[in-house]
Amino acid sequence: HLKDLFHDNKDNRAINLDNELRSIKIGTMTVNEYCTKIRSMADRLKNLGYDVSDKNLVMYTVNGLDSRFATLVDIIRHRETLPSFKTTRTMLLLKESSFKDDTRTSSTKVHVILGVTEALVPCRGTRGNKCSREK
Repeated sequence: HLKDLFHDNKDNRAINLDNELRSIKIGTMTVNEYCTKIRSMADRLKNLGYDVSDKNLVMYTVNGLDSRFATLVDIIRHRETLPSFKTTRTMLLLKESSFKDDTRTSSTKVHVILGVTEALVPCRGTRGNKCSREK
């Protein structure tokens, strides 16, 4: 009887974990955190006796991404065969690093634009004082 109770509980945990895995979203997680969580959930399911195929891992991963990854999601979905989970993770990490590069580049562009704009604007209303940009 105790064995049956444990088995029922095991199946119930597997159902809940599978549901959580199918509905996972990246939200505010980094790609590394997101993929690690997916892999961990799949490993826990395997320990409960339910294997999750590599293709299913890729599908769950792609389905939980947000609009920042839309282009990459389209590329993955339209491939003749799905990439492995490991390859998908690498693709996502590269995409995430490009976001960081874009942020740094945008910040640099803003500073350059501000500097150029400041140099082009004549000094007005200095009331006899020198323009603060003059040296």
